[in-house]
Amino acid sequence: MNNSRLLAAIRFRCQDSANALAVYLGVMLLLYAAMAGMLNGIFDHDQTQISGGSEISIVIMFFVLGIVCIREDLRHFSQYGLTRRSVFLCDLTAHTLAAIVGCLLNSLLLQGVVLLAGGSIVTLTSLFTLPVFSLWYVSAGCSIVLCLCMAMLGQLISLLYYRLSKRGSLLLTFGGGALLLVGLPWLISRLVLLEPLRKACAMFISWLFAAPLHFIASFLLLGLLFAALSWLLIRRAPVK
Repeated sequence: MNNSRLLAAIRFRCQDSANALAVYLGVMLLLYAAMAGMLNGIFDHDQTQISGGSEISIVIMFFVLGIVCIREDLRHFSQYGLTRRSVFLCDLTAHTLAAIVGCLLNSLLLQGVVLLAGGSIVTLTSLFTLPVFSLWYVSAGCSIVLCLCMAMLGQLISLLYYRLSKRGSLLLTFGGGALLLVGLPWLISRLVLLEPLRKACAMFISWLFAAPLHFIASFLLLGLLFAALSWLLIRRAPVK
């Protein structure tokens, strides 16, 4: 592995991710400013609540980045002599750094708007059971892990389409859509009738949201699983 080429690729990918984050944070700043202004014109300061929907939007953004970046980088960086292993490490490192910086800035941005506008904040993780989830740094930590997990999921889906033939891609598209829209709801409706399984699911959900560490560790392991499967797909993937 050529370390200088790998570092150059990481810098390139980080710069690209930084541009995307800058656009995202700029749009969110405008939206939050407009929302805070409208809320302050209607409610008193102590009654104002600002939603943390940006936590969901930044997770979706990383899912899209995971889909787009891996195939583009596999084609682009291979022309400069980088191996598949280097491309995989490059994207993993860039996504990790971008998630840390993006989620921290996103949480600080939301906190700054709340301080300027007054009132309280309703974040995605503050809707969970424990008040500790509403702390900005806990919320940022959960968002970082979710972003990484979704980026790895997007990368895995992109590589599946990359490796499959046209017929296989069509089967994955329509089969996966049918499974999510029809098969999964039907399966859940049947499984909830089983008392032991319903209790086990309820216990796992209670454990997952019982502490931030449980939530972070669970999604971190899930992200590592997606990353391992992505590596198995990319290690012998033909460059198209």
